[in-house]
Amino acid sequence: SEYYNAWTHKHSYGSMLRTRDEKVVVYHGTDQGELYDLKNDPDEFENLWSNPLHNDRKMRLLKACFDASVFTMDPAPPRLGPF
Repeated sequence: SEYYNAWTHKHSYGSMLRTRDEKVVVYHGTDQGELYDLKNDPDEFENLWSNPLHNDRKMRLLKACFDASVFTMDPAPPRLGPF
């Protein structure tokens, strides 16, 4: 899911991707986020975002979140010429 229509301040934009066992939240325009292992921490008490042992997991989920967000965007206008 994504939240782009925030009016409270400029750093409220966020995206989230959840799988059965994992969840990542990205706060756009900041270095902050949330990363949870839902299998071992279903109540999301331990944020693993800054834990270097989970960097591979974080990067994999960030890529999946980005890929999913591309499909929510409006397509470009139709091409009118060969250029």
